[in-house]
Amino acid sequence: MSITVLGRSERLRHLLPEADSLRISGFQSAAGEWEENAISLDRLVGLGESPIWVVMVDDESLLEFGIYPGDRLIIDRAAECRPGHLVIMDVNGQYEVRRLTHDNQGGRLLLGGHRQARPISYGRDEPLDVCGVVTFVLSYVAQPAM
Repeated sequence: MSITVLGRSERLRHLLPEADSLRISGFQSAAGEWEENAISLDRLVGLGESPIWVVMVDDESLLEFGIYPGDRLIIDRAAECRPGHLVIMDVNGQYEVRRLTHDNQGGRLLLGGHRQARPISYGRDEPLDVCGVVTFVLSYVAQPAM
């Protein structure tokens, strides 16, 4: 396994053009290394920019997409949606996350994240009324200490 400590890569980029290809293969002092290389999560995912929304998943309706209750979704309202993207849209007055895909006739389908969600079909030239594209999913892997 290899990882890239993003804070270090960003700092080195202006000193060494090849910094993007550097990989950390070991840690001499893990605690000091992580603190020194802090990175802004806001900057990484685009928070603070006007077309960005952050929403929290409240239920288990997106489990088939690998998204769990409590996950945060970063939504880019200016991104162009393409097949395979998860999009957020207003369905009967309620926001839902759907996966955009093609149907057998060349049209587009929006699939829900659970089996009870009926697919929404759009013709090839029919405009999609989506609110944005899911660009990141932020999940807890351990509960923070209180």
